[in-house]
Amino acid sequence: FDRHRADTPLTFLNRHGSLRDAPPELSAVLVHALRMRDTTSGAFDPSVLPLVALLQSRSQRAPEGPAPSLAEIREALSLVDAGAVDLTSSSIRLGRQGMGLTLDGVAKGYIVDRAAQVLRERGLDSHLINAGGDIRAGLAPDAERPWAVAVEDPQRRGRYPSRIFLRNGAVATSGSYEAPLGAHGRLHHIVDPRSGGCPGHVTSVSVAAPSAMEADALATGLFVLPPGQALACIETLPERACLLISSSGAQARSQGWSGLEAAGPR
Repeated sequence: FDRHRADTPLTFLNRHGSLRDAPPELSAVLVHALRMRDTTSGAFDPSVLPLVALLQSRSQRAPEGPAPSLAEIREALSLVDAGAVDLTSSSIRLGRQGMGLTLDGVAKGYIVDRAAQVLRERGLDSHLINAGGDIRAGLAPDAERPWAVAVEDPQRRGRYPSRIFLRNGAVATSGSYEAPLGAHGRLHHIVDPRSGGCPGHVTSVSVAAPSAMEADALATGLFVLPPGQALACIETLPERACLLISSSGAQARSQGWSGLEAAGPR
């Protein structure tokens, strides 16, 4: 799944445009990523790599310099098209030269889910995995007390405006504060694959879902959408919920998130 290492199947695919005998794990994660693209109306798109690479390259060369030009963004946008990814049972092909895939917004969730599966297979049904903000909860040690997960305000470290309670579920958070690009702070690692811009509607989005992989992808996709659209999207998905936090500390939560906040021990 690592696009930075030279020896991974994903790097080979991005370099050559096709991959035969694709590992089943890679195909499974890509199938899910493409499904999340449809769920979020294109706000989450694994083919966004040309845009991400453009922003990262510019910030590394000139951290205090100007953002990429409109012409550069349009050129990168022409290579963003998940519909041009041809995926079969054993191979993956990118439809245009210069395309590339990133699974940064979904692969860690998949790894967390697999770790939880291994624990369950070994009889460890009660577990909590925290992989740098991607959290997967199994059964709680006490049937009366579910796992408590607090969400930190990214602009006010040490302040936790929400606490939810999980059993057999997952939560993931995406935020512009995690990987800023450049000294001016206007650019970050989450890119709108439809416009090429870095969304600034909110500073963090947390999503609760049955799996960490889905929570991971949805958190990224909902971050890209305007808050009203993000909440409308999550309300169409049963057993999914979200919390949005703005730079001012203002919060917006879905109905399901409020239910998770109220699900603690009484």
